[in-house]
Amino acid sequence: MNTEKTPQKKEGISFGWILVLFFALLFILILFQNQQDVEWVFLWKKISLPFSLVITIVFGLGLFTGVMLLLPGRWKLYRKHRALKKQLEQQTKEDHQN
Repeated sequence: MNTEKTPQKKEGISFGWILVLFFALLFILILFQNQQDVEWVFLWKKISLPFSLVITIVFGLGLFTGVMLLLPGRWKLYRKHRALKKQLEQQTKEDHQN
């Protein structure tokens, strides 16, 4: 008797896609409203970029940093979950044999 439940795929728009659309619209609004140039003197070179591009670069670097900081913990949980799943499969095989 198999009592395992198969995961159901959720239909419709997920919360992640709503966030992506929200930030895309926010980016477009910022892009067209902040066209003033920002100048940086970086070591010996002067850099001039639009403010909207600076905001986008900083936001992207923040996302990248967040992902890189979360990755080791998520990898550890994945390995632990995989080991527990393998242990559970072995235990259920032993139970079915008895």
